[in-house]
Amino acid sequence: MTAAKRMAHAQAEIEALVLDAPPMRELQDELRRYPVRLLRQLAAEFRRRQGVVPDHALELAPYVGETALRALVASGLAEQVLSPYAVRAYKPTQRALDLLQRLAREA
Repeated sequence: MTAAKRMAHAQAEIEALVLDAPPMRELQDELRRYPVRLLRQLAAEFRRRQGVVPDHALELAPYVGETALRALVASGLAEQVLSPYAVRAYKPTQRALDLLQRLAREA
């Protein structure tokens, strides 16, 4: 086995061990749930303001929050829109509002 293959094997083994650790499973769960909480926050703020929501009005966890917000936009659940009051502003899409309404009905 070459040195490169041994290094790749060791790397893969470390990754597998770390990913299976309880804290990493908790992080994976949080990464799945956080965007839903953020979308609910965006929709509630959108309704309260009756318009777009500047990013500074959202409670975003460092890095994860901004990444989740980009994921909401990339997945079509939020739109980045122009606003005279913020560098970045967002609004939930109709699909997102419909999905959140379904969640609320089923809860």
